Amino acid sequence: MTIEDFLGKVKVHTDNVHLVFDISPVTEELAELIFSETGISIHGFMVTIDNYGIRHALERHSDAQKEAAHGQVAITDEDLLLIPSIIFNPDRIIYDHRKKVDLTTKNEVFIFEKVENCYIYVVKEIRRVRKKGKLNRLVFQTMFKTKKRRTF
Repeated sequence: MTIEDFLGKVKVHTDNVHLVFDISPVTEELAELIFSETGISIHGFMVTIDNYGIRHALERHSDAQKEAAHGQVAITDEDLLLIPSIIFNPDRIIYDHRKKVDLTTKNEVFIFEKVENCYIYVVKEIRRVRKKGKLNRLVFQTMFKTKKRRTF
């Protein structure tokens, strides 16, 4: 399955079934880049997208009028196809903590920035597992574009 196939599947299946697409294991080059920029080791992680993250990005960041009001640029289906290239060839990587909905715990995320006519940000949640046989993952959380560089 390709990322195009997965995005098509997400648009067709609007029920609450969890769909996951593993893009690729983290390469040695990406793991070393992230470690050099953030001090965090992600060797052995899988880069993943799921339907919840894709839906969030489309529902929250694809309306041109709403995005313009926030100083952002609407994302398109073509932007979603760029997710792998942004993750594996970022211009900048930021490590951040984000509060979860219950406000008691925090998500750890990497924000991958790519500059192409505007600033494109892909937010990947770091999911570590302790169960034998399970993979640690970088899971797509959202994507957005801005005209000016964001500070986090």
